[in-house]
Amino acid sequence: MMRYLIFGVLLLLGSVYAAADDTGIDPAATKTIMARNAALRYYQAFEFLPEGPAYEALLRDWQTVDIRKAAAYIRDDDPALAALHRARACPHCVWGLDFKEQGPHTLLPQLPRARNLVRHAGLRARWRFEHNQMRAAIDDICAAIRLTRHVGRIGGTACFAIQSRSEAECLGMLNRYADRLTDEERNGLLKKLTALPPAPTASDAMRYEAEQLTAWIRRTVRQGRQDAIYEFLAMQRSVSNPEKTGYDQALRQTTGNDPDKLLALVDNLEKYYREGADLLDLPTDQFEQAHAGLIARFQEKADALSRAMLPAFKRLHFMERDYKQARDRLISNLESDTP
Repeated sequence: MMRYLIFGVLLLLGSVYAAADDTGIDPAATKTIMARNAALRYYQAFEFLPEGPAYEALLRDWQTVDIRKAAAYIRDDDPALAALHRARACPHCVWGLDFKEQGPHTLLPQLPRARNLVRHAGLRARWRFEHNQMRAAIDDICAAIRLTRHVGRIGGTACFAIQSRSEAECLGMLNRYADRLTDEERNGLLKKLTALPPAPTASDAMRYEAEQLTAWIRRTVRQGRQDAIYEFLAMQRSVSNPEKTGYDQALRQTTGNDPDKLLALVDNLEKYYREGADLLDLPTDQFEQAHAGLIARFQEKADALSRAMLPAFKRLHFMERDYKQARDRLISNLESDTP
């Protein structure tokens, strides 16, 4: 059903562009904008991905599965991966999300689909590595890493989690086959890695999430819609955070539905987010000590809003550490034998 909706939208867009001369829209300018936005290519690629439980199982184990089992899904003319590669020519990536209006209710359906596209590219790259198609395999993996970084740039901790895990998987795959590359292929890979867009950081993700979340809460309170905040906390508790129980009721009791009191708690939440973001940039030994101190103070003093909203950010530090270590190993490996 989703595919029909997507293609229907594309047909509608085609009708709009065809009528551009009558509406005053410049067709050339519109095409230029589309050609510069990688997200449009990624959305196309998502619709061409295979489906079904057998394929999903392959993707879950794409790094270790017997590559012969993936033969039915390996195509040089794969339309999903063709769209992924076309995205490399686009200098920008704008996903078209509306955090300002929807706040934490913003849906991110592209996250699991982007992860699947990365793994789909990884499967073909493994096949190509095993069949001595080294440059083509490198192109697949580097296009996948570019996608992960564009996902991370959406903002927020969930996006960073997908980006860091997916990039670590891709870098691990390149490390596995680096010893089989010629000097020319090693040099080419180093250049491609250097040309990738900058990787987002865990601290950037925390700060962006704090900015968007606190802005939404403040705006909602000032609009007299405090109930929307309590309802969101109840939804989070029942759907995704079953261990965070009772905070919606506790928040009501703490504030008495007084908007000024609720806004004061938002200031506290913002401070915890910022302190957590600052800690994420520390070396691991310093981070663990500082994190323990923050959590001790948090457990003693944090109010219901902060307890409900602050993410478990410790895992972000180690996810970032792991993919940076994978990146450093790869670059060291490539440079050690590169003249």
